[in-house]
Amino acid sequence: MHASCVSARGGTTLVELLCALVVMTTITTVTVARMQVRADANRSRCAHHLKETALAFRLFANDNADRFPAQVSQTFGGAREAATAGRIEAVFRPLADYQARPEHLVCPGDTRSAGRSFSTLAVTNISYFVNLGAKGSASSEVLFGDRDLTAADRSSEEANWLAGFHRLSAGHAVEWSGTLHRGNGNLALADGSAGPAAVIGLPETQMSSAQLLFPQ
Repeated sequence: MHASCVSARGGTTLVELLCALVVMTTITTVTVARMQVRADANRSRCAHHLKETALAFRLFANDNADRFPAQVSQTFGGAREAATAGRIEAVFRPLADYQARPEHLVCPGDTRSAGRSFSTLAVTNISYFVNLGAKGSASSEVLFGDRDLTAADRSSEEANWLAGFHRLSAGHAVEWSGTLHRGNGNLALADGSAGPAAVIGLPETQMSSAQLLFPQ
């Protein structure tokens, strides 16, 4: 008798169970593959967003003696006072004059909504932390990146960085929590470059005097 996935008798046969298992495994494999493709696409689009925004930061620094908005007084078009007060949205607002786009401040893998303009930008329209200590003259220093950066030591008090200020020193072990990109992430550097990055044990040239400000 030829075996098939359909039994002519009542009850469930071993063949039917195996067939059901194969179908379930196939569905699971396809679903996981689709999720990975979607995650990879979101991460690639996110890297593009960081790149475009990093170039705007770089143009601002070129016009302001190698200083980024967090180091320039609001009197002169920067955001130093607001940054000191923890208002991360203000750090991005000066980029409006440098062809930046508010929708690029939200990661495609995030659930946050994009802002319609820089003038109305809110903290909930931002997916990225900013390193307020980044110097324009230190080209390989981290400038900003995905907001799901967290301490690698989960027993540390810094394990959950949800908002506010956090200081890092060279070699500080950090990692991506997986909230945005399934365990991966993107960083932008002070030279205007951006892309995927491993972050555990950031070298001193990338995080020499980091003061990270995270969106709520």
